[in-house]
Amino acid sequence: MAESWMMMGLLALPRYFAAALMFWCGARLFQRLCGLDIQGEVVARGNPAAAAWWAGHLVGLGMALRGAMFGAGDDVVADILGLLFGGGLALLLLPAGSWLIDRFVLPTFDARVEIARDRNVGTGVVLAASAVGTGLVLDGALTGHSESWLLGLRDIVLYFLASQAFMIVGSLVYAKVAPFEVHDAIEKRDSAAAGYGLAGFLLGMGIVTRAAISGASSDLTHELLVLAVDGALGVVVLAASAPIVSALVLRAGLREQIGEQHNAASGLVVGCVHVATALLLAGALRPF
Repeated sequence: MAESWMMMGLLALPRYFAAALMFWCGARLFQRLCGLDIQGEVVARGNPAAAAWWAGHLVGLGMALRGAMFGAGDDVVADILGLLFGGGLALLLLPAGSWLIDRFVLPTFDARVEIARDRNVGTGVVLAASAVGTGLVLDGALTGHSESWLLGLRDIVLYFLASQAFMIVGSLVYAKVAPFEVHDAIEKRDSAAAGYGLAGFLLGMGIVTRAAISGASSDLTHELLVLAVDGALGVVVLAASAPIVSALVLRAGLREQIGEQHNAASGLVVGCVHVATALLLAGALRPF
């Protein structure tokens, strides 16, 4: 028994080092694509908004690469080839997902200006949550079962795009039903409170959609229908959870705490409730 566990550990090391190398490549790619001197902002200027974005991307990258190692066995060469395939997709799709969220969730202002010039923590945590949520989506998409590498490529990209669409639509619904102007609060008032709330919602949608597409097959009609039902339910439940928790837990209104006072502590609680609600919903939808 001990020898079996030792052998499993030894077989895991090549996969780990290959994944660590891809992680480093992904981190370097992010530095080139993010549109600002992220290392200088964090190391030289101690910018918390930039640190939040960079940290979120690194966590999302780790989650995506974990999905790329799904189904590993005793054939180390085959496992590493699978990691290169799935991990390579993750390295490309993760920044693409972050760009989509930035473009459609924060369309009214330049997020990089807000981070570099204004050190806007609200913007930083939203971009961080979008990266983690996208990493969760990729983690789920990479655990699917396809009959060929080509079908696998098609399935991963389609499930990724569909999941990103739900994250975007959900965030737009959240902004509509919130009792304050979400984007104005983040941009014009540099509100960390509003950023925490929206970030928690994005992360929650990532959790729900990951559960919906985990282990998906190449039966696109069935799998996309499952994603549509679960995603729509996630949007409704998460959008409803904020005012409910505000009334029952905070015992204060969202408009007052976040929209007027910009209370970062209250915003953080609301954001975390979105995450906890998503975990409960994902567990109820996929109880395994």
